[in-house]
Order: sequence, then C-alpha cells, then structure tokens
Amino acid sequence: MLVQIYEIQEPHQAEPLLMLGVEHIGSVVLDRERWRDPAVREVVRLTAGTASRSSLIPLFSDVDTVLRVLDYYRPDIVHFCENIPLRREAAGRSGGLVEKLVHLQQVIKERCPEIKITRSLPVPESHTVPEPEPSESSASAAEPEAVLRPCPAAEGLWRPTDSGAVPDGDRRNCATPKQRKRPEEAKAAMRDGIAALVGIFAPVSDFFMTDTLLGEPGGAGGDAAQPVAGFVGITGATCDWELAAWLVRISPRPVILAGGLGPENVAAAIARVHPAGVDSCTRTNAVDLQGRPIRFRKDFNKVQRFVAAARRADAAS
Repeated sequence: MLVQIYEIQEPHQAEPLLMLGVEHIGSVVLDRERWRDPAVREVVRLTAGTASRSSLIPLFSDVDTVLRVLDYYRPDIVHFCENIPLRREAAGRSGGLVEKLVHLQQVIKERCPEIKITRSLPVPESHTVPEPEPSESSASAAEPEAVLRPCPAAEGLWRPTDSGAVPDGDRRNCATPKQRKRPEEAKAAMRDGIAALVGIFAPVSDFFMTDTLLGEPGGAGGDAAQPVAGFVGITGATCDWELAAWLVRISPRPVILAGGLGPENVAAAIARVHPAGVDSCTRTNAVDLQGRPIRFRKDFNKVQRFVAAARRADAAS
C-alpha cells in the first residue's frame, strides 16, 4: 500500500517521513512568478537514494513555466490537480482546459520521460459522514468499519452519448439522509463523466488520484466552492467512496485515494475502496487553538498513526 503525504515544504518536515518509509512525499509550488523555493528543492533532494519519491504540484499549467520548474526541482513525480469540469455544459465553457492539460502532459512525457505524472480526478464529496471507527473497548458493540450512508441525487452532470449530452438527476425528492438513495441515472452520469476523463488522461498519466470536489451533490462544483480556485484538494472532506471504488476497478492506472483521510478513517477507506495508495494532507496537519488545520505544518503523531493504520489495513486485506 503506497502512502503519500502532502504538503511538505521544509526539510525538517520531510526527514521524519523518510524514517517512516512514506512512499510519496509531496510539496507544492504556489506561485507562478516566484516558483523557486530552495526549501522545497531540498525536500526533493532528500528523497534521492531512498525508498521514498518526491512529488511536486505546480499551481499553474503553462508549458514553459512547468518545464522550468521541473528542471529546477527534478522531482520523481509531477502532480496536476486542476478542477476539470464533470458537467458537459461547464466543460464547454472551460476554454479547452482538457486539451491544454493533455498537451502539457504529452510534452512532459516527451521531454522528461524519467518523471512520472499523477493526474487528480475530481470525485464528488460525500454528503454523509462516515461512522467513526470503534475503539478497542467498544469494538464488540459496533460495526467493524465505517458506514457511508447514501448521498443525495446528482443534478446536471453530463453523459456522453451518441445523441449528445443527457442531464440526469433530480434533487427535489430527497428524503432524510438514512432514507434517500442516489438514482441509478445520476450514478451513471457521474461515472460517465469520470470515465471520460480516465480515457482521455490514461495515455499520458502514471497515477490517478481522487480529489474531493466541493459543491452541489454529485460533483457540480465550481471553482468558487474549492479552497484554491481552479484546483481540487485540501478540503478535509471525504469523497464518495462508492465512486472511488468503482474508479479503482475501471482504471488502467493505479489509483491513490485522497480526500478527507486521516488516522481515524484510513483503514475503513482501504477496506471499502481497495486503492493502490492513500494520501493525507489536511487531516494529518497540526491545528490551531480553534481546531482548524494549519497549512504546511504536520502533526507527526497523526502522520505516524495514519501510516501505521494504512499498513495494518493493507496487511489485513
């Protein structure tokens, strides 16, 4: 089971992860204009000659700047996490975003064949809360793994068909969280949207990764709803594990499960989704006095527990 931890921006944050044997250590290049960060470069350098691999997210996608970034940092993996629309009408207004991103990845494959590529795929957030894992003292009285209750219906997702796009879903008749069921038509719409992206990006990607898409149930989430406009991730919200498990089954590339994973729920996620790897960022961060996650600062007790829980779940599967 591959374990990936983001956002590691300082060498002193990376060193404990190397000792734990974390397979992918991820950093972020935040600024297109000021993309040189010696501390992040040192994080990448620290992984050389170890079992760990460096992964780098640039929060921009113009070819020339990305190539300069890759030449400067020399990561093992470059990771792209743009908010690619799942709805056909939104995709039509995206100005050829998908084509632009495919071209970028093609150029990297040609010019930097030694660098692997991770492509994030937006997966709708779960509008239900997983049950917490039982403690040892209450294990006999509780279910052994988290339970995801059904989500509301999707609305307006696009389905590529011979005759064009077919909008699906109806949220007007949702019952209580324990009663409502997502219509099969809405499930098909979400799957078709994600499957289309899998088919497009698989030839130019080495890994897929789920990233939780915030917004309307079913994945109709615009840029304004995301923590970083134009991108998906760092939400702390759990993605739809049912869809993620389906993605694992149909994907020709290894799938890393991300989205709201921490030490408390990673074992249940592995048992439910069976991914090639698991990723954590927000839920292994330190928190402030109000309990809010602090970006770029890890709580290494949480990281250690996350890694151990993932390893145990993998051994048990």
